[in-house]
Amino acid sequence: VLEPGDLNGDGTVNAMDANVMKRILSGTVTPTDLQILSGDVNGDGKVNAMDLNLFKRIRKLLAAHKTQSHFFIGNNFLAGACA
Repeated sequence: VLEPGDLNGDGTVNAMDANVMKRILSGTVTPTDLQILSGDVNGDGKVNAMDLNLFKRIRKLLAAHKTQSHFFIGNNFLAGACA
């Protein structure tokens, strides 16, 4: 299942995903097709700084709930756990 923000594919949205996104944005990592899909958190067809900012906000929401949580962000449905 593809989860927005889960760039390393481990099923959890966490700091490791943020590091992957930062490396993609800096150009040190070439993203896979799945990383592009999960990294496009705001659904505008691009992976950019806006996605990183939204990712950080989502991660804070998930951490505040500390359980399996479900959110709608724009047109995107986010279901994920946060570590």
